[in-house]
Amino acid sequence: MIKKGKNIVSGFTLIEVLVVISIIAILAVSISNINWNRLNDRQKVTILQNRVISDLEAVRNNALFGKWVIDNNVLIVPYEWKVDISNTSIVISYKEVITDNVFILHKIINISPPERIRTIYCWDDINIIATSPAEIIFRWSEVSFGSSTCTWENILSLDLDYKEIEIFTESIEINSVSGLIGDK
Repeated sequence: MIKKGKNIVSGFTLIEVLVVISIIAILAVSISNINWNRLNDRQKVTILQNRVISDLEAVRNNALFGKWVIDNNVLIVPYEWKVDISNTSIVISYKEVITDNVFILHKIINISPPERIRTIYCWDDINIIATSPAEIIFRWSEVSFGSSTCTWENILSLDLDYKEIEIFTESIEINSVSGLIGDK
C-alpha cells in the first residue's frame, strides 16, 4: 500500500500481483498434468473403437450398396464380404462369385500393442459364449456369423482396451438381425 499525505490510496504492488499469478499458474499446470495422462489413454481406446467401427461400417456399406473393387484393372462387384477378427488383426476379404468359395484379400488392419482386442464373444438373451477368432459375413443386406458357436440370432461383441488396463475398455456390438454396428 502506498500512502500520500492525507489521501490514502490502496492497491496491490506489481510484485504482489506477479506472485499470486505465479502461484495460480503453478497450481493449474500441476492439476492439468495429473489428469492429462489418464484422459489421453481413454481417448486412445476411444480412437481404436471408432477406427474398428468405421472399418466394419465401410465393409457393411460396400456389401449393402454393391460397391465394386478394382483387381488387376478389372472391375469386380463382390457377392460377399468377410471379416475375420482375431485379437491382433481384422482381415477383410471378398468373394467374387456365388459358387466360388475363394475369398480375395482386400485389407488387413493390424491391432498392435498397447491397443488390443481383449475379448471376442457372442451372446443372446441369456448366454455368453467366448469365441476367438470371429467371422462376420456381409451379403447385400444380410449379416451372419460364420462360426459354429455364434449363430445368426446372436450378437457379436468385441471388448477393446489400451495398455491392458480395464479402466480403459470400450465395447463394440454387431447385431446380426438388425445389421447395426456400434458401441455398447
